[in-house]
Amino acid sequence: TTVAATTTTQATTSTTVAETTTKATTETTTKKKKVTATKVRKKKKTDTVTCTVTVECKSILSHMNDLKEGHEEFVPDDGYIIKDYTYKAKKGYTAYDALKDACKKSDIKLTAKSTTYGTYVSGINNLDEFDCGSQSGWMYSVNGQFPNTSCGNLTVKDKDNIIFEYVCEYQ
Repeated sequence: TTVAATTTTQATTSTTVAETTTKATTETTTKKKKVTATKVRKKKKTDTVTCTVTVECKSILSHMNDLKEGHEEFVPDDGYIIKDYTYKAKKGYTAYDALKDACKKSDIKLTAKSTTYGTYVSGINNLDEFDCGSQSGWMYSVNGQFPNTSCGNLTVKDKDNIIFEYVCEYQ
């Protein structure tokens, strides 16, 4: 009898443990899980670019004796006609568009013509090609490089630094 009682107690204890385990498992699976989602923000696609435009004629300062008479008044003391003008435009606009905008906003005369090769800038601020010698005229660079194409053909990219400079001697 003593042996039977011990077996019954063990059986009851086993059942209670099994029931407790089942209840714990059931409670765990029926609890709602909190899901934390992190939104990933996509960068907005922008259809605009921003660049800077500078127009300078510093080379004339050391060639004032070669400058056509009456043009001295168009040469600023520091050689800068427009300095670091910020240009914002839609993608696809050109270096020439940037120059036109800078000149218009600064009330600077711009002379250009369409050629077989593209837009040719012949004068800015009444300083025209050949006004300071037979090799003088306007050149432009983008990020320190002189493109092998017309400014009307070069599409502006974001953060471009465009410089139109009057040269007295082409090198």
